[in-house]
Amino acid sequence: MLVLTMILLLSAASCFDREGRPVGVSPPPTVAPGPDQVSFGVDLYESSDGKVRYRIRAAYMAKYETADSSFVLLSRKTPDDSVVIAELYDPVTGASSTIEADEMRFFEADHRFEARGNVVVTTSTGRVLSTEFLIWSENTRRVLAPGFVRIVSPNEDMQGYGFDADENLDSFSLQRVTGQRYIEDE
Repeated sequence: MLVLTMILLLSAASCFDREGRPVGVSPPPTVAPGPDQVSFGVDLYESSDGKVRYRIRAAYMAKYETADSSFVLLSRKTPDDSVVIAELYDPVTGASSTIEADEMRFFEADHRFEARGNVVVTTSTGRVLSTEFLIWSENTRRVLAPGFVRIVSPNEDMQGYGFDADENLDSFSLQRVTGQRYIEDE
């Protein structure tokens, strides 16, 4: 057995590619690069035609840029910090929604926000959505949550999967729905 082990070690040490160049062990993958910019105590605004489109407050912000993508990470810096809060304003109706999460990422190229961890969305009409992962597309003005969601309002208490809605959560679709919807008698 010792002889077989020695032969395997010697043959592995003398490996060559087809051109006769020695083949070595690949270097370990490099550690992901750190952020290009860092800020603390962030309060971001974006406006359009003089109206605030959204406002985001976070304890920590880091911007990452690579050759093929860039995104902004907004999160807590310590467990004692407040959650990330994004307030969205509808420029037409003025209605608002608030998203709270442990972390949010903004992908600049396609104006997409991703909220992760203990995500809670509250609308001005009192509808509350809870999930672990949510996507808000600023371009399409849609909110998506592919996983499990729970929706509570004065008229409903339901849960399901595959949530797709307008950004005010007024009109939405949900799959594998369970729960209750209350209908008022007239």
